[in-house]
Amino acid sequence: MENPLLKYKNDTNDSYIRFDLIKDEHFEPAFEVALATAKENLQKIIDNPDTPTFENTVEAMEYISEDLDRVSTIFFDLKESNTNKTLDSLAQKISPILAEYANDISFNQKLFEKVKYVFDSKPNLETKEQYRLLKKTYKSFVRNGALLSEEDKQLVRNYDKEIVSLRQSFSENLLAANNFYILNIKNEEDLSGLPERIKNIAKEEAIEKNKEGWVFTLKYTSMAPFMKYSDKEQLRKEMWLESNTEGMKEPFDNREIIIKISKLRKKLANVLGYKSHAHFVLEDRMAKTPENVQKFFSALYETSRPLAEKDFETLRSYKEKLTGEKELFPWDIAYYSEKISKENFDFDEELIRPYLSMDLVIKGIFEHARLLYGLNFSERKDIPIYHDDVKVFEVKKETGDFMGLLYLDLFPRDSKRNGAWADMIKGQYKINNINIRPNVVIVASLTKPTADSPSLLTSYEASTIFHEFGHALHVLLSDCQYASLSGYNATWDFVELPSQLMESWLHKKEGFNVFAKHYQTSEPLPDNLLEASLKSDRFLSAWRMLGQLGASVLDMAWHNENVESISNLEEFETNIKKPFNLFNKHYKGTSQSTSFAHVFSAGAGYSAGYYSYHWAEVLAADAFEYFKEKGLFSREVADKFKENILSKGNTEEPLELYRTFRGRDADPKALFRHKGLIK
Repeated sequence: MENPLLKYKNDTNDSYIRFDLIKDEHFEPAFEVALATAKENLQKIIDNPDTPTFENTVEAMEYISEDLDRVSTIFFDLKESNTNKTLDSLAQKISPILAEYANDISFNQKLFEKVKYVFDSKPNLETKEQYRLLKKTYKSFVRNGALLSEEDKQLVRNYDKEIVSLRQSFSENLLAANNFYILNIKNEEDLSGLPERIKNIAKEEAIEKNKEGWVFTLKYTSMAPFMKYSDKEQLRKEMWLESNTEGMKEPFDNREIIIKISKLRKKLANVLGYKSHAHFVLEDRMAKTPENVQKFFSALYETSRPLAEKDFETLRSYKEKLTGEKELFPWDIAYYSEKISKENFDFDEELIRPYLSMDLVIKGIFEHARLLYGLNFSERKDIPIYHDDVKVFEVKKETGDFMGLLYLDLFPRDSKRNGAWADMIKGQYKINNINIRPNVVIVASLTKPTADSPSLLTSYEASTIFHEFGHALHVLLSDCQYASLSGYNATWDFVELPSQLMESWLHKKEGFNVFAKHYQTSEPLPDNLLEASLKSDRFLSAWRMLGQLGASVLDMAWHNENVESISNLEEFETNIKKPFNLFNKHYKGTSQSTSFAHVFSAGAGYSAGYYSYHWAEVLAADAFEYFKEKGLFSREVADKFKENILSKGNTEEPLELYRTFRGRDADPKALFRHKGLIK
């Protein structure tokens, strides 16, 4: 019987993945065949007796592992969004093998000599993209150890294997820890303060888990409303502590895993000729050096810290006014923030939910894409899916040209890791005069429907969909020759530009008015409620900025040249985050690092790159000011953004792409204006 992972290939522009035919047992044999095929294709390039050229060497390398790339992409997408013990076990087995294969390429001396010959010959190529691919390919060999001795190459192989295995373990521990804890409330008095809708969801969660009463979990859609509305401080404290001790306790302890990963990354960077993992990573990013990132951090800190202190005092004094207690605790932030929003802005998050049903928000992102980029979306119920929660949409231009498929997988489940992300499950590229169009999936864990209502979202959850949709547009509007340069295969400090820009429309009335209507009456979102929502959203913006900045500094600290001295994770993290901790107190046994999936998990690549969110946020704020100047739905500006950013992938230097779009560099102060921190 033919393996569906190998039979159905990306050989037509509208091909899609046969999830209906793929079973867990197909993956291991598919990996074996695809890996063997890739090695054969690689050997053909190495053994080619002809003089090395761009076409027979560099370009040929783009296509040697099409089967392997497809199998890997599908496997790891399912591993993140719908895993099980079989997939977890195979991930531990196959990940080191894939790392070894990548090193087989990087360390093949004959292949490197061919690439170097082409690079040194300075060929006269037809497009900027070809030059970019040549430079990227050569640089990749050098950065990954092609010039090392055989002894050092073996060290790199060993370190890579161990890091990959540890990252898998981190991911599995985190998912297990997240699923392990439940807050099972049996006394209705302990639900004080919670809206009826939240209680109904908790009741359904209890039924699902065969528990009496009401169940709350550490998943965002359960924990966030509990922390915001529960009058029971002791229960809020319990949930906060459980959330902040994920990965700190047996049998899901990530502490030693993180220390090992960081030290191995440092050793690997040293062997490759860099001071630290951060120096290695940033050389190939817009920021270029850790020193530049530190200067960037300092500027953000200087502005956000004093304003965050004011936010903190506002919350603390409000709590004292209500309760007589002078001390503010971490589990108080969401609760008293909500109270102040009600009192000062006449805003309650629950009031806006009926206007943000998931179906309408999805229609909203589609309408934004139509107004800005001329895209149309239609649901395809005939295309196979990997879980009943998933919906598939066909994407076309106004002209009718097919642009790709968008999969939406937006509800939480135990088999899915926390968070939200977009993933290219089939990339865009051109071959044999065919423009292979992409398949992209948006994965999230947002509020589920109940027996009484559809999925009704918070403004934050709506913003999450808009954010990930920005990544999806980066893929769907890609128009590149080579898969390795297409879509969001850009530098990490540039890749968040489209996503954070897309969020910006939710900071304006015109953006909300495109879709926000009451799910029962179809009445538009009232202006006073929208205004209250926007004011509430800006409240504590300095506090949030300082918190995310602390996470970025922590990431960089784990990846600088001093990591060998780390022996106690909690002590190390506490010292690093002290300037960002306005509570002036550390709660023993808590940590951010042990659940810092962006940096340490198998499914993410933000190590020494978490700063990218802030970096790209500056670009996005500056870009949105351009839209505000010309009109929020200006086709002129949108066309420039599409042509110079979204369609280009990684085919040119990101700074040059932005300059071409904007006509200048981004104004750093645009971010502070966007957040209302300065005028």
